[in-house]
Amino acid sequence: MRRFLPIAAICAVVLLYGLTAATGSTSSLADYFWWIVSFSAMLLLVLSAVLARYAILLLKDRRNGVFGSQIAKRLSGMFTLVAVLPGLFLFGISAQFINGTINSWFGNDTHEALERSLNLSKSALDLAADNAVSNAVPVQIDLIGTAFLSGNMGSVLEHYAGSGFAQLALYNAASGKIEKSINPHQFDQPLPDKEHWEQIQQTGSVRSLESIGGVLYAQGWLSAGTHNGRDYALFFRQPIPENVAQDAVLIEKARAKYAELSYSKKGLQTFFLVTLLIASLLSIFLALVMALYFARRFVEPILSLAEGAKAVAQGDFSQTRPVLRNDEFGRLTKLFNHMTEQLSIAKEADERNRRREEAARHYLECVLDGLTTGVVVFDEKGRLKTFNKAAEQILGMPLAPCGAAAGTVGTAFRRSSPCLPKCLPPSVRRQVRTNRSRWNMPRRTMPKSCWARRRYCPKTTATAW
Repeated sequence: MRRFLPIAAICAVVLLYGLTAATGSTSSLADYFWWIVSFSAMLLLVLSAVLARYAILLLKDRRNGVFGSQIAKRLSGMFTLVAVLPGLFLFGISAQFINGTINSWFGNDTHEALERSLNLSKSALDLAADNAVSNAVPVQIDLIGTAFLSGNMGSVLEHYAGSGFAQLALYNAASGKIEKSINPHQFDQPLPDKEHWEQIQQTGSVRSLESIGGVLYAQGWLSAGTHNGRDYALFFRQPIPENVAQDAVLIEKARAKYAELSYSKKGLQTFFLVTLLIASLLSIFLALVMALYFARRFVEPILSLAEGAKAVAQGDFSQTRPVLRNDEFGRLTKLFNHMTEQLSIAKEADERNRRREEAARHYLECVLDGLTTGVVVFDEKGRLKTFNKAAEQILGMPLAPCGAAAGTVGTAFRRSSPCLPKCLPPSVRRQVRTNRSRWNMPRRTMPKSCWARRRYCPKTTATAW
């Protein structure tokens, strides 16, 4: 996971940059937009799988009652809210902004302004075309007058060769051939069709606009009269003023661009919304994965300390937890390790003391068993604490049942009996109860049941401390 997170973050940044760059119409990545979206979707699927894995682990820990699962779940929920809510809020605001901005591009004001600009440019072009027709009318009049006088009509065109016209031509209406032409720019000669001739005969003139070599021209046809029974027509071509032509071209391009954008309005909205959605999902999913990862990292020291505490509770003081972090949790882990070390030292010291006590007690048992003098020890309440075999032989009775009543019977070293042996004389019992530290019991004071058995009652005196 430590390697996966940096790789996923780098991939997300690269894809987000690609999406941002691909939204530009002039970008070289525009043609690869849907490829970038596909790779982004694959990365989202991988992040979703990682999120599902973390969620399953949290649920399993919660179900199995793993220590620290509750705080891990709570931290994961808090981090999820912190990561998701701002992302959703930002996505909603951005989506509204995109829709509003795109709609503002295609508002009625923009459309009306473009239409009026287009009408204005058309009016300017019409005015320029009318001026071109007005400039050609004197040529028409001279041609009609020359034809009426049966003069040379070609000389009229030569006379107007330098008057601002780019092209002048005299056509025979019957044959459609050119009688005379002034064409310094070597433009292609127009060939009027039947409809043009009919319109010329009806209205006397035809005009139009044409762009040649990046220059806008006003051109048209005028009736040139009749000569020798043949009808003639004048063709003229004159450039429109450059400023008017440039404005008209720009307005026409803007109108065409606006029409194209209007047609692709829904596509633009979808385009930008998909980009925003992919960017938001990548950011949110990556933030969620990092939040869940750091939530588990935050709980790991607690889980480690919990395992160590459980081992200490079971008496295992050899636990040493690894110091995973250099913060408060790391210092707490160091303190825990120091505590277990001190407990281990104390346990070893206690074990050594216990072994010493056992050795001393065993030595005392051996000493008592080796004595020929009977020893019986009572506590301050008169309960039997200790006796040896010599005491049983002197008293002629087993003292183990008295110790068994207290549940502390031993083979050689007896302890803590709640009763006094009834075979003891009343004087001895009184001495025991008055806490005298030493008493002697001569043989003549023993009950008959004790001294009658001579092998258990030697002539020595029984003594106790």
